Amino acid sequence: MKGLLNNYFGIGDFLTTLPGMTPNEVAQMADQLDQLNFLLDNLPAIEQNLTSYISGIVKYHEFVNRCVKQGVAGIEKVDQSVLDIFVA
Repeated sequence: MKGLLNNYFGIGDFLTTLPGMTPNEVAQMADQLDQLNFLLDNLPAIEQNLTSYISGIVKYHEFVNRCVKQGVAGIEKVDQSVLDIFVA
């Protein structure tokens, strides 16, 4: 059981050592649980921020893609104009 609890949740060692823990060790575990609770309470906001960030990065790369395509099209037109002038 200890191995399974460690593999899935990382708490197998904690459960077996809990009876012999010092007050400082118990306090450290309580701090870790407080941090986890804070994380859980804020998951929706974190998810929204990450979703917005990812969306922003995608939009930026789409913008760069459009600009590069316009730039390449412009280069082709300039080159064609120079060629037309040279031929004339």
